[in-house]
Amino acid sequence: MYELNFYIEDYQERIKNEQEERLMLTYLNAAWVRCKRMPSLNKLLGKTEPAKKKMTDEEMFKKVKMLHKALGGN
Repeated sequence: MYELNFYIEDYQERIKNEQEERLMLTYLNAAWVRCKRMPSLNKLLGKTEPAKKKMTDEEMFKKVKMLHKALGGN
């Protein structure tokens, strides 16, 4: 009897959590529909993009020469 009661309480708690999650998702969806500009997904997830490294003039020239050869240039 104790185990059955435990499973019933667990099931009720799981159902309650699912309902709260659905309500939260509905609320956030409604808020995003009304926002003027949508934030990026990476920002929402807390992920940062790696900083882009600037190429030096010499690196740029080497890259251009490599592409020129790859495309059949003289």
